[in-house]
Amino acid sequence: SLAVGVDDVANVRLPRIYAVSALRSTMGMVLAAERGLINRRMMDPEVRKAQYTFLEGTWSDAEKAWEEYEAIPRQAEEDARWQELTKDWNAWKADHEKVVATSREKDRLVAAGVGLNDPRVAKLDDDAMAASLTARTHWLTTLDKAGELLEGNRKKAEEAAAASKVAVRRTQSMVLIAIVIGMLAAITFGVLLARGITVPVAALASVATDLSRGHMDREVAYSSGDEIGQLAQAFRDLIANLREVISNVRATTDRVAEGSATVSSAAEQLSSGSTEQAANVEEVSSSMEEMNSSVLQNAENAT
Repeated sequence: SLAVGVDDVANVRLPRIYAVSALRSTMGMVLAAERGLINRRMMDPEVRKAQYTFLEGTWSDAEKAWEEYEAIPRQAEEDARWQELTKDWNAWKADHEKVVATSREKDRLVAAGVGLNDPRVAKLDDDAMAASLTARTHWLTTLDKAGELLEGNRKKAEEAAAASKVAVRRTQSMVLIAIVIGMLAAITFGVLLARGITVPVAALASVATDLSRGHMDREVAYSSGDEIGQLAQAFRDLIANLREVISNVRATTDRVAEGSATVSSAAEQLSSGSTEQAANVEEVSSSMEEMNSSVLQNAENAT
């Protein structure tokens, strides 16, 4: 995984590369200082003292790098290479210490007044040169073994880095897919939510339009526990109340119509009685006129 690859590079491969590189670097510095010790023309006491001090510091750095590498866990194959390197390292170090010891003995004789052409000094020079040549053989072998370890760790680091890149690309793809899925889910949810609001609201608007046109037979079928459901229930209550009001109005209208018919009948009856009475009055009036005419005529006859 990505975390394992990063951990392997950061905590295993890079520290190993650093430690082995430090070992190879100190090996080069030791070799250079060793050549100075076996050089017969470099006999200034202060210069040789500085070379010994430099070698001590360089070996101290090498030991630190060695301990750092040994502290890092190793797999079986790499541990086998490390054991081979350890043998060559110890052999080279032993030969180098012979060179240093021979050089110090030479410096002691020279400091005691023995000339550089003295056979004892010459023999020490030859011994130091021979030990240096032997040390160089082990130095080259050790350098090659250290190079193999360095190259192996570099390849492992490159493989881990490549695997991490693949894991990063895979993670990026997964994140992108998750984002796309999330967006599609959000859009789908939004559409469903919008439809869940607009569809019932449109249905209620249609019912309201029909009610305004006098179609009281409409029914509201939508039902839910949300606010739209409450609105639908309010519409149902409104329709029921309107139907009740219309029913009451119709009943009142019927009663008013019945009363109007009764009043109309009574008026007709009253009108008929008034006509009959008027005829009777007219008949009485005619009779009285006839009687009056007869009285007047009788009066004239009597005269």
